[in-house]
Formats: sequence, structure tokens, C-alpha cells
Amino acid sequence: MFAVNVVSGSMVYSRTFLSAQPFAITVYDTESLESLTDPCLTLNCQHICVNERSGPKCICYEGFILGSNNITCIDKSWIFERGFIVSNGSMFAMHEVHSASSDANKYNYRRIPNNIIETFAVDAISDIIYFVDSSSGSLKKHDIISRKTSTIASVSSARDLKFDWIAKILGWIEPSTSSIRSFSLNSQTSAMIYTSQYQPASLTIDPHNGALYWITGLSDRSIVRGSWTRDTPTVLISAANLNNPRSLQYDVTSHRLYWLDQTLIKSSKTNGSDIKSHIITNGATRAFVYKDFFGWINGDKLFFGRKTDISATYELNTLKTLKDVAVFDSSLEKDKRGTCQILNGGCGELCVPEENGRRCECDIGLQLQPDQSCDSDVLTTGFIIVSDYTHGRIIQIDLHTGRVVKVPLSINKPPGIAFDKSTRTLFFSDLSTNTIMTTSLHGTNKTLFYTTGFAYADRLAIDYSTGNLYYTAVGPTTSQSYIGVVHRSTSLHKTLIYNLHSPRDIALYPSKGYMFWTEFGIITEIGRTNMDGTSKIYIATTQIGWPNGLTIDFTSNRLYWTDGKRNRIESSNLNGGNRRVISTDNDAHLMSIVSHGQYLFYTAWNRQRITKINKLTGLKVVFMSNHPELGRLDSLDIYADEIQDVSLSCLSKNGFCSTFCFPTPTGRTCGCQDNVNLQADQVTCHGVSRCPTLLQKLNFLDCLPFPGHSCSFVCKTGYQSAINTSVFCGSSGQWNLPTDTLCEAILCPVSMNSVVLSPNCSRRIRDSCSFSCIDGYRPTTSTTLVCTADGTWNRDTNTLCSRTTPEEQTGNSAYVYAGLSAAGVVVLLVTVVIGIYCLKKRRDNSTRNPYEGHHISNESSGYTTFGNGGYDDYSTIEDIGDPNINKYQN
Repeated sequence: MFAVNVVSGSMVYSRTFLSAQPFAITVYDTESLESLTDPCLTLNCQHICVNERSGPKCICYEGFILGSNNITCIDKSWIFERGFIVSNGSMFAMHEVHSASSDANKYNYRRIPNNIIETFAVDAISDIIYFVDSSSGSLKKHDIISRKTSTIASVSSARDLKFDWIAKILGWIEPSTSSIRSFSLNSQTSAMIYTSQYQPASLTIDPHNGALYWITGLSDRSIVRGSWTRDTPTVLISAANLNNPRSLQYDVTSHRLYWLDQTLIKSSKTNGSDIKSHIITNGATRAFVYKDFFGWINGDKLFFGRKTDISATYELNTLKTLKDVAVFDSSLEKDKRGTCQILNGGCGELCVPEENGRRCECDIGLQLQPDQSCDSDVLTTGFIIVSDYTHGRIIQIDLHTGRVVKVPLSINKPPGIAFDKSTRTLFFSDLSTNTIMTTSLHGTNKTLFYTTGFAYADRLAIDYSTGNLYYTAVGPTTSQSYIGVVHRSTSLHKTLIYNLHSPRDIALYPSKGYMFWTEFGIITEIGRTNMDGTSKIYIATTQIGWPNGLTIDFTSNRLYWTDGKRNRIESSNLNGGNRRVISTDNDAHLMSIVSHGQYLFYTAWNRQRITKINKLTGLKVVFMSNHPELGRLDSLDIYADEIQDVSLSCLSKNGFCSTFCFPTPTGRTCGCQDNVNLQADQVTCHGVSRCPTLLQKLNFLDCLPFPGHSCSFVCKTGYQSAINTSVFCGSSGQWNLPTDTLCEAILCPVSMNSVVLSPNCSRRIRDSCSFSCIDGYRPTTSTTLVCTADGTWNRDTNTLCSRTTPEEQTGNSAYVYAGLSAAGVVVLLVTVVIGIYCLKKRRDNSTRNPYEGHHISNESSGYTTFGNGGYDDYSTIEDIGDPNINKYQN
């Protein structure tokens, strides 16, 4: 508990309660209080008297107005200022709004004679009830104040009448045509909005966006969205996610859709996402939402329950044979477009109400963008990163100027953070969910890294030898408080130390194999172990209040820590010796600390800034001004141009360990996740998966094929790398890439100038391939190529073929002509020889009796000669050869 001077703001004193944690405070003073006179005592107001700056004033209960004497109250009408209107076929009744939280069964009612009320809607600002009279097929208007009813339009049939108080439009479902219709009060015209809808029901309206929602279908029913401008209807929630939905309602307060789903009231966002189940409503026929209450009709009763209830807590008697219900509250029927009350005014961060609308602003460290969102140019080098626990944000501080930049990230209660300098990944813990998350500095790729169970992760530290994350965990009891480590690649977990007294900060010294931590519980001390959790000792146990922050100066081999109770910074060697106080900061409640060069940077719960001091002199250095908009600053980390401390034993190939490699003062030890032991080789965990290493196309290079490890490879002879030269082994024992695609066969090129390879050429290394030249080219040498080991042909492919010259083309023509001439001579000689032979034959025949051996026919019409064998051509030749001989002579 702290006492502060209200004038100067300085601390007067503080008290610590060791046995309990205080939550509230009040003041007791024996001095007599000044007596006051109530000004309302003399005013005699009929209903209520309130004191204002100008003096006392009378006001009236809801449903009443103040009389001319400003004291008495007059009944305004049969309705209340706010309430719930119900209807049956012939009358309206109204229950006052406070009926939802009391047992009052009083209600006022109004009969509408000669009408059958089918459905109705209210205009609470104008005190109007619109309803459909099914007896006359009319849309009517009932003035609550004057109690007059008039007809405004004709309707054939209507259900689920709704009023858009911004567009001044009435909308309803017309069952006879399966359509949705409207009537504009401004233009006094009717319109068809949608036709041919399949069994539409439960129309509801979002006036601020002109959106219509309804249920469609008979057995398989879906929730659909449309608009007054007749946008194509879109299914928001399909029948697969619903179970007989009915009584759909848009709630202007929460901007959600609510409906009855069997016995439950359910809801979703207006885009159909985030479906939630709420209160149980057995037998409900109509349901509605009003601020923090649910209400529904069941028979002739109204039931109410808060949104936090699981069933009805209030029950009211009302009209018999109820048909419909509506909320009557003019405060809900306001045009809030362009204000902060509708979707935060469209602002990305802060929405500030103004007289004529709103103004968008950004949180500290962000700049307003043209679309009213907020963003920042995050720092990429030379910055401190710190968690603002109060406001659920993470901010960067420029290491040189102290400028504040907010990381564009929405989080909740982040006590611990760590920034991985090698991968530029941000780790942060969430106290509300007991989780550790990862993200980029731009707030993208936010993912769950590990869930810590009953305990929450208070502080985080990274071992840059392995990338593994160490953390302190604070549980409900000492036995549930521990220090653990999570494998960076596989998220496997190992608990290193148990039974700690509220551990807070943690610091790693991988090159020496040490891990340091602080405890601020019943016992306050600073401990040290090897990074595998062995050789646990406490190096500082006396004169320590609340050791909140811890850091290591790797150059001087010294520890620095903050004491939040004594408000001082101390230092010691790695064994806890040679302790000395470096600096003090009264009433600061010192928290986290980091070291950089010759300076220390620390946070304090009572300082809305990061303080910078010289670690040698302890003097403060001008760095960062106070920012009142900052809250409780907790953990911090630093990113600067400096070499990270690592263990050489674990840096290379994870120390040849299958799972965890833990740096130790003597080198390293291998470890397994919780409840798993090492095998006899002391490097491999039982049951660990292995990725296959005997592959056809590639060879691994000194590979540890265990989950979480990356392995380099080279392609075998005849193959070359197709993607990259390393692969990652997944938790299931499979490489992250298909191994048959990592290497591809080396092939010599197929496309060459003027060259055509033979179809059976494989183009693989050491293969021989024949080729030919295209038309107009001739080979310059042998027509055989060999594919070499580097995927090139053994000869210059640009010189394999050359274009033929004009002379070569002319010579070829001469050869053709000469060939043709020679052929002609041969033909001529053959003809001469045949001619000579025939003449000689004829002469031989002429020396013999021409009729010897011949049969002469006496018929003049034909002849037959045995000598010519029936070939007339021979006779013709013979006749031509000797025209003086008459072969027919006797």
C-alpha cells in the first residue's frame, strides 16, 4: 500500500502485506464531517428530485411528463418511455423495461378494435406502431399519443414486419409469393425487393448498413443476407451449421445476429462467423435481445435472463395467445453512422467522439493512414522492445533517440518477451491464456508456439546455439512453478528445474553452459545451474528484496539485477561474489533490465519510460522522456549490432544430439522431452523418428536425420540440384520436400542451330548421339556427339553444320544434267541394238519359203500365222520392213 501527497504527488510512505494481497482501500478519520443541507427538502417534487449545479430540479418517472408547475407529473400515455410491446390478434400490451430485472407483472395495454393484428413494428422516436391488419389486407399506422389508427398501404399477406428508422422503410415477408417487399414512408410507395425466395422467414434489418437478413428453406434452413439495394442474396450460415433456426434478430447494441436454434439462443457476427451458444429457452416461439438481457415468448408468458445466465431468471404474465414482440426504446433508434458507436467509427485504433461526428487517432507509436487505420514503420535495427502489460501492447524504443514505435499487434497481458535476432522473430507470453506466441515485428504470422498449462510464462530467453526457448513458469503453487525449455523446431518440451518460489527473470550464458534465474516468492534469491538443469546452486540469498530483472555482461563476466523492493541495481560475478550496488531509483519499483555496451537499460512499474544508466558510474543518461500514455512496463529485450553468445559444442549440428543439446561448462549434454530417456549412445532419444537417408539421386553430408534438424546434400553423378541444397526433417520423420524432386538428371541441350538430334538420343551424360543438318546445311565433320559430365556436348554445336555455297549448289545441278545425258545415251544404244537384231532376223526369214509351216486360210476376212504367234505387231513390222513382198501370194 502506498500513500501519496495529493498536492506534490510525491510518495509519503509504503506498507507491505506479507500475509495477504490488498485489493481495496478506504479512509477512516475521526474528524467531524461538515454538515450539509439537502436543497431538495423544500422543493416537494412528486416523483424525483435531483441536484444540479444550477440547483434542485424535479423529474418524472418513465411514461410521465413534468407538469406546468415543474413539480407534479402527468401520465404521458399508456406506454412507458422504454419497454417491451407484445401483441395478440386484437391488442397491444407494454411491459416497462425494468420488468426484465424484477418480479413486477404490471403492464399497460391498448385494444385496436375491428383489426386482426398479424405482425407489427415500432418507431420509438415518433411513438408510432406500424402493423398489418390481416382482416382488411392493410398496412396501418397507430399513433400512440393520439391513439388514432390509419391505413397507409394495401398488402396481400405479411409476416415479420420490420422498421428501418434511418431509411424510413418498412419491410416484410409476403408468404403468398415467397418474396420480400417494402414500403417507403418518405415516398409513400411500395416495392418488391426480392422474389422467388425459398420459404423466407424471420426478416430482420441492420439500419446502419441497409442490410437485410432472413432465414430461408423448409427442412434445411440457412441464414441469408441481402440489402435494400437488391444485392445478390448471400448465404451467411449454411444449414449444416444450423438446427431449425427461427426468430432471427439483428441487435444494434452488439452488432450481432441472434436466433432461436431448437432450445438455445445462438448468435454470430454479421458475416456469419463466430457462432456462439447462449441461454436455454425451452418452448420459446419468439426471442429478442435488449442490451444485457435475452427475452422470449413461451405461451402467455415473457421470460428474461441476463446474457451471463444459462436459463431464465425472471418470468412475467402477459397477454393470451401472443403473436409478436418488439423492443421499444428510442435510444436504440439513433443514426449513429459516422460516430464511434458503430464499428468504432471505422477507426483502426482510437475513436474520439466530436460534436458533429468522430475523429480517428492512433495509439502511441502509430501513424494514422488514409483509410483511418493505424500503422507504423517498425524499427529494424538498434532498438529496445518492451511489453506494456497494462494496455496489452508491445512497443519499440529507438536505441539512439528514445523514439517510441508501437508494434502493430493486438495482445492481452504480455508479461514476457524475447526477440530472436537471427530470425527476427518475436516471442511473447500471454498471462490470460497461459501461452507463448510468435509473430513478426509487423504483427503478421501470429502463431501459437507453446501452451504452459497451469502456470504462465513470466520471462523468456533464447539460446542462440540451438534456437531453443527457455522460460520461467509461475504456477498456483511452488510445486507448479518451474523453468522449462521448448525445442524451437519441434515444440517438444523439457522441464529443467522444479519447485521454485515464483521464478521471474532468466538469463543464459551458453558459452559457459550456465543458466541464471531469480525467485521473488516467500524466499527471494538468485540461482544458477548448468543449462541442462544440473548442478543447481543459489549464488545470492541475502539482502535481496524482489529480484525482478537479470542480465549478463558477457565482456566483464558479471551479473546485474534489479531489486524492486529496495529499488536498486546490483552486480556480482558469476558466482555471486564481489557484489556491489550500482544505482538506486527511489519509489520506482524496478523491473526488467538489459545490458548493452557500457550502459544498462531498465523498466520500472512506477516509471512510464525506460531508464538508461552508465554501468560503471551508476549515473543516469538522458535517453527517453516520460510517456503518461504508457502503462506498466514489464519485460524488455534489445536488438543491436552485437555478436550473440553461443556454445560451440551445440552450435554445429545440434551437438549431434537427436533432440535437445544443452550447453554445459564442460561442453554439452543431450536431452529428451519430458518422460523420454536417452538411448545407450547418450545422443539419441528413445522412439525418435528418423528421416530416410538412402536415396537414389542424392547423398547427405554428415546428416543427423532427426526431427527439427536440417541436412545438406549433394546430387549424385549425372544429377544436379533442382531446388536448394538442404532439407528439414519434420516431426513425423519425413523431409519437408519430396526428395525425388531435389535433384534432376543433367541433360545436354536439345536445341542447337541447324542441328537435328536423332529421335533415340537421351542426352544423358556419356551418351553418344547422332545428328543431321537441316535443309540448306551440310555436316562439317563426323555426325556423332557425346554428352560430357557438365551437361555440354563434346564439340562446338555452332560449327557442326555449315550452309552450302552457290558453287556447291551449281555443281550439284551439273551432276544431275550429266547423269540425265548419260542415261539418254544408254537408252539410245539399247534401241539401236534391238533394231539391228530385228533387221537381221527378218533377213534370215526372207531366205526361206515364206509359206513353209504355215496354214493359209481361204477366208479373206482374217488370217492366222504360226510364225508370228498371233502378235499382229510383228506382222506389221515385217510388212513395214519389206513392202514389195505380198504375203498373200499363192
